[in-house]
Amino acid sequence: MDILAQQRGDAIAHNHNTTLHKAPYNSYNPHSIRATQEKTFKKQTANTSHFVDPQQISDVAEKLCAENERISASSLGTITKFNSNFSTKKKKIIAKRQSARAANFKLVETAKELLADTAQKRICVCMSHRLDQDKNISIKHNGQSGTDGRAYFNNIIQCSSVHTCIICNNRIMAKRSKEVAQAYDYFTKSLHGFVPMLTLTIPHNYGGILEKQLDLINQAYKRLMDDRIMRQVWKLAGKVGAIKGVEYTHGKNGHHNHIHSLVFLKKSHHDLVLPIARWTTPKRKGMLRLLNEKQEKSYIDKGLQAQISYMSFEQFIKFYWVKLCRDVGLGLPSLENGAVITEGENVKSYIAKHKSAQEITNSRDKKAKNGNRNQWALLLDYQNGDKYAGEIFREYAKAFAGGKLLRWSTGLKKLLLIEDVEDEDIKESEEKLQHEVIQEITPDIWYLVKRYKLQARLLSAVENDRRDGTDDYRYIINRVINHHIEQIEKKRAAEQEYLENYIPDKFIRPLPK
Repeated sequence: MDILAQQRGDAIAHNHNTTLHKAPYNSYNPHSIRATQEKTFKKQTANTSHFVDPQQISDVAEKLCAENERISASSLGTITKFNSNFSTKKKKIIAKRQSARAANFKLVETAKELLADTAQKRICVCMSHRLDQDKNISIKHNGQSGTDGRAYFNNIIQCSSVHTCIICNNRIMAKRSKEVAQAYDYFTKSLHGFVPMLTLTIPHNYGGILEKQLDLINQAYKRLMDDRIMRQVWKLAGKVGAIKGVEYTHGKNGHHNHIHSLVFLKKSHHDLVLPIARWTTPKRKGMLRLLNEKQEKSYIDKGLQAQISYMSFEQFIKFYWVKLCRDVGLGLPSLENGAVITEGENVKSYIAKHKSAQEITNSRDKKAKNGNRNQWALLLDYQNGDKYAGEIFREYAKAFAGGKLLRWSTGLKKLLLIEDVEDEDIKESEEKLQHEVIQEITPDIWYLVKRYKLQARLLSAVENDRRDGTDDYRYIINRVINHHIEQIEKKRAAEQEYLENYIPDKFIRPLPK
């Protein structure tokens, strides 16, 4: 197997003296370097015949050079060029979104590094392997102009690891948020119900093992929804179901989980007043008890109404959550802040926050109160050299493995006319399936895309080409092919040098005369 020699010439080597690996992964800014790219690209593609001599290169290099010529000969100019007279504000929005996407791809690569040797290694195939091995990976565009123009990969595996893969998390969260918003609107407007949100926290000083903490808070929540006393309360409120989501942070006191639960009620909780009395039996003397209508009437008939106190629904939930946390072994949360009820516009704001999670307002680098970090912030800190953050993330991934983003009560989706779709079955919409294929990527080129982690840059390049009529995509592919061929040359040259200089003559058999 031979290598490229003098045929490419010193001039070509000079054109590529700034190789791909010298540029940081996330430093690509098409708006600032486009003019330079176009000049370089024109020089390189003025005559594609100088790239290769098929008789003098390896099989791999020959394939790559052929692909390079194909891409150079193809034209993205067939795509309709949109008006690129954007305001500075719109350009900043596009640049910010593309930067966030590049950062998200980098977070996925970091998660793959941390989880490759664990039971959660499913993420390692995400956004890197073909779904159908008989087809190429392609890049599609949604056909929109301006800031709405988006490119995405087709025929690519998505792991659906909602807790550890930020790309799949955003995709699934977008779907789930739409479902929750639809359920909220249908129940409040069509069925005239009420949907308060319970935010349930545990003591921040609990610490302990994450898996145990997660199990205990789930136990407490299950009792809040379904134990004997709460069944009475929920019956009075006309509860038809609930949606539960668990959020995670890590801070100075260790792991911390809290629960958001949307509870669907037929009656307003403001109208619910609960009669409370003290037990008089020796075993439970002094403890609070919830009275039903019959028991309340019995107290009154006996002239014991002075022993009855009345508690609002919110007060009772606060009190009972503290009791449940103590019973399961979590300690005592704040009576004031352990259970908080939110309603109306605040609930809609919470839903909207999750609907926009896939946009540039992502919670990737979110810092919670007191410096607490969510899982994405942990990955980001690990990238910045915090090895301990990586260990925390591995523990988090193990504890949340297989968990869903949201859990609905049995039958609630059917009642609210929501289609029941598993996370793994959330695929591209029919609209997306009809989108135009902008570029096909052959396996040889995709190997280089994965190797040099160019997924995000290619998507941004196609968006820029579609919007401005530039050649960013072809420039990147051209550059990476030539860089890789140069690496092959260097490797072959190093092997030849080793053979010539480091193997003793006594081990080299002379050729027969």
